[in-house]
Formats: sequence, structure tokens, C-alpha cells
Amino acid sequence: MEYSHSDTDLSKQPIGYWSWAAHKAVITRTRTALAEIGTTQPQWWVLAQVARADTPKTRTEVARILQGYAATLQDELWAERHADVSDEEYLITLKVLQRFIHNTGGRAWHH
Repeated sequence: MEYSHSDTDLSKQPIGYWSWAAHKAVITRTRTALAEIGTTQPQWWVLAQVARADTPKTRTEVARILQGYAATLQDELWAERHADVSDEEYLITLKVLQRFIHNTGGRAWHH
């Protein structure tokens, strides 16, 4: 991959822009992939919650319908996003982004 700037110049780039650009790219790709199977992201969130519910019958029914789509799509998107990114790089990136959120008084949904 070719980067947009030299390391020296890249380290001076604004995190706000690059985190927004990464967010936009990932969300756009996710929504496109879901649209290809006739599902929107909000529908996917609901289905994922139902699939993880404690009610075995609901989970089983949803799993039968979506298991192939969900597992394949999720695995494909994960692999696509993580191509040429090591587990260590990914972990460091998430920790840095969480520090930015913390340092700016922000809150992520899971905090």
C-alpha cells in the first residue's frame, strides 16, 4: 500500500479527518455488502441481536436463515478490512483511538 504522506508528514495529519475517513470507508463497505444480500445495517443489528438472544427457538430459527450469510459475510468483511494489517497493528490502532476518545471527553457506545 502506498501512504498519502511521508511518515514525518503523516504524523502531523489531523486524527479527526483520518478517523472520519476510516469510519466512512468501513461503514460504506459494510452497507454495500449488506445491500448485496438485501439487508440494511439497522436490519442487520436487529437480526444480530435476535440471533444472540437467550431464547433458543428464536436463535435457532434466525441461525437457520442467516447462518450462511452471516458467517460468510462477516468473515469476508473482516478479512478484507484486515488485509496487510497485523493483529498487533490492529490492537495498537484501537487503543490509540480509544485514548483519543478518552482524551477528548468522548464516550464510545460500549463505555
